[in-house]
Amino acid sequence: RPSQASDVGTNYLAVCQSLTGDGSDALSALNGLRGVLNGDDERFIMEYPCHSPKQQCWFRMLVAPLSFRERLGAVVIHLDITESRQHQIEIEVLNQQLEQRVAERTSQLQAANKELEAFSYSVSHDLRAPLHIISGFAQLLLDDPGIELPENARQQLQRIMNGALRMGELINNLLQLSRVGRGELHIGPVDLSRMANDILAELRRETPERQARFNVMPGLTVDGDSHLLRIALENLLGNAWKFSRRQTLTEIAFGGRQENRGMIYYVRDNGAGFNKKYAYKLFNAFQRLHSEDEFEGTGIGLATVKRIVLCHGGKIWADSEPGAGTTFFFQLHCANNHKNGETQCE
Repeated sequence: RPSQASDVGTNYLAVCQSLTGDGSDALSALNGLRGVLNGDDERFIMEYPCHSPKQQCWFRMLVAPLSFRERLGAVVIHLDITESRQHQIEIEVLNQQLEQRVAERTSQLQAANKELEAFSYSVSHDLRAPLHIISGFAQLLLDDPGIELPENARQQLQRIMNGALRMGELINNLLQLSRVGRGELHIGPVDLSRMANDILAELRRETPERQARFNVMPGLTVDGDSHLLRIALENLLGNAWKFSRRQTLTEIAFGGRQENRGMIYYVRDNGAGFNKKYAYKLFNAFQRLHSEDEFEGTGIGLATVKRIVLCHGGKIWADSEPGAGTTFFFQLHCANNHKNGETQCE
């Protein structure tokens, strides 16, 4: 660029040509200027540094053609963009620092997940073995014809067995919750309607004496992990079955409706219901809105369902009134988020 007062009035192209030895920026400026003057380019823009020992500066060069008295010339403008470039550099540094922190955090989370998985399997083995021993010996005492136990003792042994069975169920549910989201999702087409019908048929076989009416909308399909979606529907439909058992006629519906934000699926029952202002508690582990005396359960099922839905890029919520039944709604966006058949659910 011109650096001396004697350059004023000098042919600009000659000045650029005299500076090409300073580096590629000067050569680029010369070629860009020639391209506009020769009519090859409509305009030319480039950014270049111009640093001194005391200061670093950046400029933007703009070249546009200019016709004057049937002669083609050019207008050349140099804009000081030092401040914006400094901001850009600061942003790039911050982005690099953020990426490094994210990478470090991801590594820490992966290590923590591996430790949690190892801990889960250890707990599963270490807790199940003594539970089997406790329930096994209690059952032997109850079944041994050579031991005459008073009724009070038999009741206490039965309580021990029931407690061991409940503890085993709690361990299984905790392990299931801990495993959801730590493995790969195997994405494929899932027939939710057929799955719901199969689950409801199993529930009916378990208690055939109950009067029930099921309404499953046909043709509901989605791309997702069939194993995890089966667990989610088993929990939702199982809850609907459990909390409506006091009704003379149990009514459970599974369906879906298309809205602007996508397909919304629902599970509806005519069961006990709950005060919906406490709905936010439902999807946290060990949170229950009914006592153990009213309805059995570990308080982990809906937390598992929520994690499965989140792994599929969706969300879940509930609507209910005491004594008027409950409806659970959920969305699944896995087809939009995962296109390669397998993905890691974080």
